[in-house]
Amino acid sequence: MTASARVAVMAALLAIAFPVAACGYHGNAAVGALNVAYPNALWVRTAVWQAQLDGLLARANATPPANPIAERLALAQRYREVSGQLTQLRDHLSTQRPQQPTPTFTVLLMGPMMWSRFELNGDAMALQVHADGPVSGDVVLITDEPVLAALATGRMRLAQAVELGVVRIYGPNAAASAVSAAIETWRPTPTPAVAAKRRTS
Repeated sequence: MTASARVAVMAALLAIAFPVAACGYHGNAAVGALNVAYPNALWVRTAVWQAQLDGLLARANATPPANPIAERLALAQRYREVSGQLTQLRDHLSTQRPQQPTPTFTVLLMGPMMWSRFELNGDAMALQVHADGPVSGDVVLITDEPVLAALATGRMRLAQAVELGVVRIYGPNAAASAVSAAIETWRPTPTPAVAAKRRTS
């Protein structure tokens, strides 16, 4: 299935299944249609779980919030953190000057089912957090919150994430490779906590 066909199928399935689909930060959305458009995408969740067991990714808080208000506050905090991490990536990509422009790409975080879209706007990279989804021709990266956090703190590089299966990339080979190369240059300085954990691991 071509990239444009995947996007068309995804859009049709989501329109049928979720007339008012919302991401997990603002509501619930099913993921059953995802594997049709992006084969084996749901394996990302299993790979993230395994990486957490192996200590390569941080684990989520196992204790749920005590009440609905606390739950909403926790979700709002997660949304702010993710938005900040995506913005860091956008800012980094805006400073890069690759020989070929970075293709437009869309990131899906599996946990909240939130799409975010990166697109060059002149010399700068524009970011739409909480986008409706990919547009035909976009490269699509499917991953989850702990992986984004690890990339944003310098704990993991994209190449390792792809090797572990906690990131899956869909799109034409040339465009997918260009996006991968651009994100691979994102090398944040590890935070003190992360650096200390590396020294003791």
